[in-house]
Amino acid sequence: KLKQLPSLGRIASVVGAATVKEAYEIAPMISEGGTGIRVINSGTIDPYQILWGNKQFRYLGQSYLRPVITNKATLPSKRLQQAQSSKIIIAGMTKRLECCLDARGEYLAGKSTSLVLWEGELKFLLALLNSKVVDFYYNTVYGGDKLQGGYLRIGPPQLKTIPIALADLNSKEDKKRHDAIVEKVDALLISKQQEADASGNVRTIAERKSKALEQEVNKLVYQLYGLTEEEIALVEGQ
Repeated sequence: KLKQLPSLGRIASVVGAATVKEAYEIAPMISEGGTGIRVINSGTIDPYQILWGNKQFRYLGQSYLRPVITNKATLPSKRLQQAQSSKIIIAGMTKRLECCLDARGEYLAGKSTSLVLWEGELKFLLALLNSKVVDFYYNTVYGGDKLQGGYLRIGPPQLKTIPIALADLNSKEDKKRHDAIVEKVDALLISKQQEADASGNVRTIAERKSKALEQEVNKLVYQLYGLTEEEIALVEGQ
């Protein structure tokens, strides 16, 4: 049923963020703090959340909290263009898809990550890629090829096959669902940032709010994919 839908590779550009050679070339360009292009990798990406400045960034034996490339002229033109583009960044080597949004083109994604470039509303696509439906699809199709420790192989060849339920914006019902998803994602991005910045009870409250919002987003995505109650139960693992 899912495979009858358009694939991600048909509607968007899905590319690897950096080759191994580029990863080694970029390493000396990275410094701690200051202004410039921020650098992230799989370890500083969570679903809906960029952990730059909140979690240690480890890169080829070095560790930073606020890694930046201050001299952007040193970057290959193709990678600089990608860094400055609005995009979704997907972590590699994770146990589920972890996708974050770089809406303003502020981040350079390091090795073992993938980028999704799309002309549509990226917050809408972000919700689908982080959803339980897509997680179910990915684990069903590619779960048998897991690496040691249960980590999925995540790269452009696999990501391009993900089925995407596009909203028909000429349909009142679909447009309403599309806008509701975008609105929930807006709230979720704020809540996730509060999680990262806060501690103690404030963080606990933000975490609960984020979980509730993710559940609401999943319900809307189920409707968009046209899943039955039985199919939802299968996706939920019941």
